[in-house]
Amino acid sequence: MVKRGIAPYDAAPSLAALKMARCDGTQHARQGDADPDGYKADWCNRCCIKERDMGAAQSLLAMVIIDDNPRSLEFLSTALARPGLEIFSTTKPEDGLALVAMHRPQVVLTDVVMPGMSGLDVLQRVKQIDPAIDVVLMSAHEAGESEWKGFQQAADYLRKPISLSQLRQSVGRLIDKHQEQGRKP
Repeated sequence: MVKRGIAPYDAAPSLAALKMARCDGTQHARQGDADPDGYKADWCNRCCIKERDMGAAQSLLAMVIIDDNPRSLEFLSTALARPGLEIFSTTKPEDGLALVAMHRPQVVLTDVVMPGMSGLDVLQRVKQIDPAIDVVLMSAHEAGESEWKGFQQAADYLRKPISLSQLRQSVGRLIDKHQEQGRKP
């Protein structure tokens, strides 16, 4: 399952913005459908910000979160919601790589230990797609010597359980860096 959310520029994350981070796509209107006010929806009419409310869509920053634990995804998406940041999340590494290829996020946050593909594999593939994407690895497991070599390519490594302040500081620093650089997805 892939989730998408957009936080507006002009306000701190509101309850509506937090709900957007949890959007599961089941209520989405088709791209270009008009809402009752006659405006075209950028994503959907119920849970995501409309094109007219977003301002310039090009100035949005994007992040992909990959974790096989749905509760962790919920926590991470909600905790990291902020104005001007579009968050995509999924429990499947393969879906996460597809999101990276499609949306070219500035930051990817991924668990290391997942079924089917490790976070180190995700890191390698993301860097093949776009070396400028910052990848943050997170894990509850101790890293072995071979894993540390892979971790050196990551922008950061967070040990689970992750404190909210540590999470926001690490990812926030990367998002702020990309905002300053004006890099567009």
